[in-house]
Amino acid sequence: MSKVSVETKNLDLTNLSATELAKLWRQHLSEKVPDHLPKSILARLLAYRLQEQQKGGLSKKAVAYLKQIEADLRGGRSPETPYPDEQKLKAGCQLVREHEGIDHRVTVVAGGYEWNDKTFASLSSVAKAITGTNWNGHRFFGLKLKAQPSAVVAS
Repeated sequence: MSKVSVETKNLDLTNLSATELAKLWRQHLSEKVPDHLPKSILARLLAYRLQEQQKGGLSKKAVAYLKQIEADLRGGRSPETPYPDEQKLKAGCQLVREHEGIDHRVTVVAGGYEWNDKTFASLSSVAKAITGTNWNGHRFFGLKLKAQPSAVVAS
């Protein structure tokens, strides 16, 4: 059983004082309370940590990705942002793209993409309807195409 009690599960941490938050922190996390955080951040962090105890933390893949972002930022590089493959876009997912000052929302539906009450077979056809010119739909909506593995040349 986790350290989180039933009473704490339904507790509204945002209405507690800093002293009460610190007491809960010590009681449930058995570690030093960060003293440099504002009350609002402390409440959010405590809520996350209690949830983490109860339901588990981030996956190893997510932790590795966050560490890579940190390394990129510390090294002065822009972090790579993963984009979903088209095959992983599920019905109901929305893609948003600003074009010429207008936000365009495209909803993934069974069999295509819906924009302005019309269904299109591809993102490229949606991008063309929006811009009037030919576009790679994935590129227009900021989705990266799945990289093809490069050939390995044996020496």
